[in-house]
Amino acid sequence: MATENPNPPNLTTVLRRRAEAHPDRLALSFIRDAAHAWPDSAEAITYSALDRRARVIAAALTEAAEPGARMVLLYAPGPEYVAAFFGCLYAGMVAVPAYPPTADSRADRLLAVIDDAGAAAYLTSSDSADLCRTWLAGAGGRPHLPPIVTDILPNAPATDLPGAEGDRLAFLQYTSGSTGDPKGVMLTHANLLANAVAINAGLAIDDGDRQVSWLPPYHDMGLIAGILQPIYSGIETVLMAPATFLRDPICWLEAIDRFGGTYSGAPNFALDLCVRQANPGRLTGLDLSRVRTMYSGAEPVRPATLERFADRFAANGFRPTAFMPAYGLAESGLVVTLRTRGTGAGPATNVAAVERNTPSAYTTNGALVSVGEPVRECVVRIVDPDTTVAQPDDTVGEIWTSNPGVALGYWGRPEISAEIFRVRIRGGDPAVRFLRTGDLGFLRDGQLYVTGRMKDVIIIRGENHYPQDLEETVWCTDPRLRAGCTAAFTAPFVPGGDERERLVVVQEISGSVSAAEAAEITRATRKRVAMVHGVPLDELVLIPPRGILKTSSGKIRRRATRQAFLDGALAGAVVAAPDAPAVPEATPSASGVRERLLGALRTVLTLPALGAHDDFFEWGGDSLLAVEAAAVAAEAGIGFDARLLYTHPSAALLATELERGGTALEPEGLYSAARGHIPRVPDADDYPVSPIQRRWAADYLGDFTKTWGNMLFDVPLADGGDRERLARAIDRVWSDHEALRTVFDIRDGEFRQRIQPQVPVPLGESDLRDLTDQELGRRLDTIRTELGSATLDVVDGPLTRFHLVHTARGDIALGVIHHMIVDGWSMLILRRELAETYRVLCRGEDPPPRPLDRYRDYAVWMYELERSGGLDTARDYWQRKLSEPLPDTLPVDQTAVRGPDNRTASVTVRVPDDAAAAVARLAQASRISTAVLLNTVFFTVLHRHTGGDDLIVYTPLAGRDRADIRDAIGMFINNVPMRMRFHSRPDFRTVAHDLQQQLVESVIHQRWQLDRMAQDLGLPRDPDQFPISNTFFSTLDIDDPLPPATVEAHTPTARMLFTDTRFHLMFYAYEHPNGLRLECKYRQVLFEETEVVGLVRDFLHTLDDLATMGLDIPIEWVSAGQP
Repeated sequence: MATENPNPPNLTTVLRRRAEAHPDRLALSFIRDAAHAWPDSAEAITYSALDRRARVIAAALTEAAEPGARMVLLYAPGPEYVAAFFGCLYAGMVAVPAYPPTADSRADRLLAVIDDAGAAAYLTSSDSADLCRTWLAGAGGRPHLPPIVTDILPNAPATDLPGAEGDRLAFLQYTSGSTGDPKGVMLTHANLLANAVAINAGLAIDDGDRQVSWLPPYHDMGLIAGILQPIYSGIETVLMAPATFLRDPICWLEAIDRFGGTYSGAPNFALDLCVRQANPGRLTGLDLSRVRTMYSGAEPVRPATLERFADRFAANGFRPTAFMPAYGLAESGLVVTLRTRGTGAGPATNVAAVERNTPSAYTTNGALVSVGEPVRECVVRIVDPDTTVAQPDDTVGEIWTSNPGVALGYWGRPEISAEIFRVRIRGGDPAVRFLRTGDLGFLRDGQLYVTGRMKDVIIIRGENHYPQDLEETVWCTDPRLRAGCTAAFTAPFVPGGDERERLVVVQEISGSVSAAEAAEITRATRKRVAMVHGVPLDELVLIPPRGILKTSSGKIRRRATRQAFLDGALAGAVVAAPDAPAVPEATPSASGVRERLLGALRTVLTLPALGAHDDFFEWGGDSLLAVEAAAVAAEAGIGFDARLLYTHPSAALLATELERGGTALEPEGLYSAARGHIPRVPDADDYPVSPIQRRWAADYLGDFTKTWGNMLFDVPLADGGDRERLARAIDRVWSDHEALRTVFDIRDGEFRQRIQPQVPVPLGESDLRDLTDQELGRRLDTIRTELGSATLDVVDGPLTRFHLVHTARGDIALGVIHHMIVDGWSMLILRRELAETYRVLCRGEDPPPRPLDRYRDYAVWMYELERSGGLDTARDYWQRKLSEPLPDTLPVDQTAVRGPDNRTASVTVRVPDDAAAAVARLAQASRISTAVLLNTVFFTVLHRHTGGDDLIVYTPLAGRDRADIRDAIGMFINNVPMRMRFHSRPDFRTVAHDLQQQLVESVIHQRWQLDRMAQDLGLPRDPDQFPISNTFFSTLDIDDPLPPATVEAHTPTARMLFTDTRFHLMFYAYEHPNGLRLECKYRQVLFEETEVVGLVRDFLHTLDDLATMGLDIPIEWVSAGQP
């Protein structure tokens, strides 16, 4: 580890020792020119030269003022600034770093710093001296503050300089001043050395390391982590100006490559900027493989940002394990916690469950990453801010810290310093004083999670929300909205009148926008905020670039922005009228129909903010949700055909139509199955299988060796992998859900299911912590292959197996489960409950009881419904739909189908963001769901590749159109055949509308099962393939509450996939945190990889065609791949 500085008493001793031990070693290299001139154009300074320059400046300072005087440093970033900082320390002065004035600088902040510090003089360089002098004499009003221009001083270094004690004040770090009142944090030599030691240990820095930093050198992260700590460690730092980075973020990464940087750091927004600005041409040849540490702090660290950055630059050698989220603040010098080096960001945590158990209902809709453990000699406690009592793990409270880096207090403010820097925990050790950070967070297994600022919490409808979460949701809505340039706050609903608060967001936008574009962005943003956070966005204010009010360190000044909004002082603001008046809903209708319909629409959209006049489809509704809404309304006693929503798309319009037309409001016919309770079945030895299970049982009870139904999944274990606790968690969840303990048999020629009282689930274990990334990937593939190829005994059970894997990046439970007892929806519930139960057990608590989930009741109810003729309407529909001769949608070699080779492979691609966004806009504008539009693209591509005009493709339907089964674990899904005839469809829009109509009808009639359809058609059962068609399409809409495991970049299909497939070809389109992805899974014996790659490529080309030409493009153009 790099330190030959045993117990230095002060920072000047650190520099002097470096200069003596390694006089010619580079301390700093500052880059100003374009990248093509690097590294030769860098302005470099050695340790001996830096020490000499500092002592030259110290000599001048000792002539100008007494020790202890405050000296304001007004420099552009560069070596002279660093020399001036150390010059102040050598002379016993107190350095006061500040941004130098520019031609358009505002006077208030710098003047406040000068006045508060009681500055004796200011230091600057000759290239800034004239501007500083003019500015201070004019706008600054401080003509008598003497300057010291350091780069023209006589080259006579001071030799007899007093050494400073550790408790001597070194500099005043003025806080960001988001409230407009900057305060000087008093940092001593001892504070700074404690931070340097902690960072040196946490980053495990050695002599071969080199840092590259663009961070502002006037603030704690840029000064202490970017400059002082590398000098303490004796390594070189490459510096660039923050303005250089902001003009061209990629140049930072290029500097890391060209100068061989091994570590660097940046706030969250900077990582997002790099992703947005990444041009493929600029990335060619960029090498980030030497980066072993990328620390991130100063603002909330977003897991989605880290994942986007890691994905974007993976091809350039960047490894996710390099991420090191951190937490600190100026009042603690800099650092409080750090993630362990080489472990990456760790698993993301959804804190909703944590916050439901807290005394204070602070809520966040975003996942969090751990910002690490306390650094050496640092204590962190979570404290109730009102009672000052320490809180247990998993409880949100104020973060308090005690460590040697904590500052003396605020300059000239003893009262507030005592209240913040020297507080005690009630019931704790009275000798230990803590710093109140003002930040909210919680501890879990020694790891700190930061949730927000106490003073910034926004209260809406009695719930508290973090503005950072709202802001990220807003700027992620549209690429024209600038990342990190957003301010969310509340304002009086009617200024000076009504006290109800409204939510306002001020957002910078790239370039100018028309009124129509502003309205489009506003509509999309309001919907996204409502869907993600469940609250209405009352007003979105769009302003030009650099219009948002920020602190000197780049943090959003929310209070000042709010005041500017209220004063009408936001320059260039564009406010688009919202879609509907943000006013209280009208008084309840006499019949209550509107309210019940609104409740149904809110339920299926999971959108409490939806109003009675809001358009169902514009707020995320689609054809499937329309049918589900009709079913939910039926449970409330109101019947309507889902297709009526297309002409009456709001609760108010629909209620008016139903009441005006005298329509019978009692549900009947198609929706009657949604009403009433499913009867409880008496206990027995066995029970009929459900019609859904029956079509699987015919295959698996006939041939145990089939593995088509084996579903792989994983459960990340955020609390570490403890085998005994994991086994207990599995036992507990399995006891709560009968479906998981079910096995199958044949009695009297009928398939039956038995529920086992207890199931010993096999649990393997592997310790892979010592493997390299490449070895780990191979070993995980092997474990998954072994699990996926296991023969699960459907007669005696169990139908699940687990394998606990320990890795250096985190622990994970890999599992396999049989599709006869669960579907994809069930897997989401299963993974969530297993993770939650395991976490509770790790805390030493008992999991709360859950009501027993009895799938057998549903199975028998469906069995009787089918036998009694209750599904005859659905049966008639499918007989009509499939009455004409069936097409061979995807012709294949039938000899190969019946062979022993069931191996599968897949091709996966990411859809470009602009194409995905364009398709989503087209779908919304046309009231065609995105799922239907993507399915139409697949049909169209198949039409081109096969030449067939009549095609049938299966699509899965959830089968959960009743409230009492919506959150149950079991097998409910049905694959239904969608049929498209192209000979009479002139354009893409017509095909899409036809498909949407089919989908609505299919959902209504989904209870008639596929095996019964085949029997009605007289098709013989074929154990090797599906009847009717062997092609499948699905849009995975996975609202997964669990983060991906950290052992690799998982996708939804990696968390939940089939090892083999009975289908010949399966095509998935699914939303991933990094955008829309496509995956085509195929049987290798039937297709060449080049064929599948061509099909996926044509799918992407078709999306481009639609984005360019719209939905009215003729089918023959789309099919040909060109106009």
